[in-house]
Amino acid sequence: MIKKLRRITSEYIEAEDRIRLAGLTEKNETLSLWFTMRLTSRLVTHCVNLLAKHSPEIKKTGSSDKLSKQNIQSFVQQSAEQQIAAEPSVKVGHNSTSFLVKEIDVKPINQGLVMIFKDDQAPQYEIFLEIQQLRQWLRMLYVIWRRAEWPTHIWPDWMEKSTNESSSERSIH
Repeated sequence: MIKKLRRITSEYIEAEDRIRLAGLTEKNETLSLWFTMRLTSRLVTHCVNLLAKHSPEIKKTGSSDKLSKQNIQSFVQQSAEQQIAAEPSVKVGHNSTSFLVKEIDVKPINQGLVMIFKDDQAPQYEIFLEIQQLRQWLRMLYVIWRRAEWPTHIWPDWMEKSTNESSSERSIH
């Protein structure tokens, strides 16, 4: 059984040395999804590669020049960041479901992607992010990543060049 998430709030929990996604389901249930650096780095790499392949702006230019593609990615990324709207954080209670995510299915669809978060037990949770929301969420992860003092070599240059230091506790819905 797959439950849909309406919103997520991403944050770094230093005591756990992990990223936590506080999620809100369509039935207003809250949960905590925990991510290790290893799994998150794989997810980031996969999402960045998807943006490179499926970004409409890159397809429109038809340029094969690496620097041109990076400049376009940087411009589009900054545009997405400027449109981040502040929303209340998802707050999880003590009785909320909580689990360590062990696997993530990422499926590009239409103008976005679906991520399905799994552990060894049911249910699974999924969220759909439009391309712009994905860029915004990646930026938030990047800020969290830097606060965690994790190695930044997985992040593309166009993400590092971005200047908008957005909050690490923003919701995506």
